Amino acid sequence: MDGCIAFSDRQEQLLWLKYQFWEKGISPREFRKCRMRDIKDIVDLDIAIQTKLQREAEIKKIQAQMNKW
Repeated sequence: MDGCIAFSDRQEQLLWLKYQFWEKGISPREFRKCRMRDIKDIVDLDIAIQTKLQREAEIKKIQAQMNKW
């Protein structure tokens, strides 16, 4: 899932996902009701959005530096 974190087993991965969902306001009870495929899709989408936002911020930073010249 997340390229930055390595999990030793499936249980660690599930705990990490549960924590991420809890941070977003989804209770552990709601988390258990979700299908794993849906959870993975959501996490993958979140990672893609965050990556895109970081790239766009870097581009804007570079453009601002170029405009100073």
